[in-house]
Amino acid sequence: AAGPLKEDVPEGVKIINLQTGQASRSIFKLVSYLNTEKPTVLLSAQTHFNVVAILAKLFSTWKGKLVLSEHITIGNMTHNWKEKLFPLIARLSYRLADLVLLVSEGAANHFIERTHLPASLIRTIYNPFDIEKIRIMAEETPHHPWFSSADSPIFISAGRLTRQKDFPTLLKAFQIVKAQLPNAKLVILGDGEDRNELEKLAQELEIQNSVDLPGFVKNPFAMIARADAFILSSRWEGFGNVIVEALACGTPVISTNCPSGPAEILGNTAYGTLVPVGDAQSLAQAMLKEIAVPTPRNKLRDRANDFSIEKIVPEYLEAFHSIGAGEA
Repeated sequence: AAGPLKEDVPEGVKIINLQTGQASRSIFKLVSYLNTEKPTVLLSAQTHFNVVAILAKLFSTWKGKLVLSEHITIGNMTHNWKEKLFPLIARLSYRLADLVLLVSEGAANHFIERTHLPASLIRTIYNPFDIEKIRIMAEETPHHPWFSSADSPIFISAGRLTRQKDFPTLLKAFQIVKAQLPNAKLVILGDGEDRNELEKLAQELEIQNSVDLPGFVKNPFAMIARADAFILSSRWEGFGNVIVEALACGTPVISTNCPSGPAEILGNTAYGTLVPVGDAQSLAQAMLKEIAVPTPRNKLRDRANDFSIEKIVPEYLEAFHSIGAGEA
């Protein structure tokens, strides 16, 4: 019931804090909630919370509909032994749900392949975005000195500083770009455990004066909108929210063709550039090409509208109706 995004919860939405500190300790408090409040639908996200939701349904007298969702390619490319067990856990327990939602077709196909669950239990619904709010925030003046001048091409990226996002490949690509565009700048928004490693790599590549890692920024869209291109260098994704946010700002996107989501959002290069995962040379060439031949921005904004709240939320309601959840 706290955090930097709490103020974004719409007025009138009731927040119930189970006050347990851990998902595993929430089971019986969730059982009590289900028995007392009797919601029409329980929608859960992330594997460990999904398991809690399944157990709570089993231990309760609640007769509503249980919908689970996964927002990343389950068990993909992880070194965490617990996460490696997720496909097995899902295979054994998710059959007790009424519906399982995935956020991209690629993630859904991967999920079915890893869990062997029936395709009839799975549905894909893309993530929804408040496009108008993003565009309003994008009009604000960014609090960063590099964006006060149009003298230098600026590339921007955003995400947790972790192995998944593969920022080392982005730094190596940027070094290649700087050899041809000495004034170029790179901003990477976000925090994470790899910060020290990335800062050290930037120094080794001798690009530290042209790379900034400002951490968490409350309004990233003001900077994204003024960048020459947004870069997603991930090894894997479930969807790739930042791509839609960049498109909403009208900012050209260069992304790795990673599993899963970016290719679907970008319409297989109709709305952006795709490069191989981990290929610094290809990424650098795409960045240089974007500066030389900028992408028209209007069609990018139009594409973002396909992921608006107005379009996606009815898909959730239709999914609930399809499993007999009644009128939402």
